[in-house]
Amino acid sequence: MTKEAGRLKVKRGFSQAKDAAQAASEFIEQVEQPDTAVVVFFTSSNFDLKALEKGLKGKFSAPVLGCTTAGEITPVGYCQGTLTGFSIASDELEVFPFLIPSLQTFDGAKTKSKSTPISSYRSTAICSEKSGNTKKQVSTAGNSP
Repeated sequence: MTKEAGRLKVKRGFSQAKDAAQAASEFIEQVEQPDTAVVVFFTSSNFDLKALEKGLKGKFSAPVLGCTTAGEITPVGYCQGTLTGFSIASDELEVFPFLIPSLQTFDGAKTKSKSTPISSYRSTAICSEKSGNTKKQVSTAGNSP
């Protein structure tokens, strides 16, 4: 399902497949789009997470952020044992994943200039809106390993 909100194009997807590789494949098919800036997913911890990682790794040119859940809110309502999420595409959006080792000691003002990018599923995204040569912070979301 695709929704356009202003200059952002959002594609939602989910899978009820019990096999992690199949669920990843179905999810990818639903959320793939040109100019993807970020992919975000929420998944049941009942999946074989190594198989899910293998199914998702390297399939997108954009950062992929995800976490396990105790239940997922999907396009068909609340479910358990699913993979759900979305992708956002825009030529006006950049996402910079970086690790926050501890949310308890996190100071966003200090981190912006000293952050170390990571390429991992356990990451934090700062989404910023391009405006000439400046970047305006839009939102942040955190997750510690």
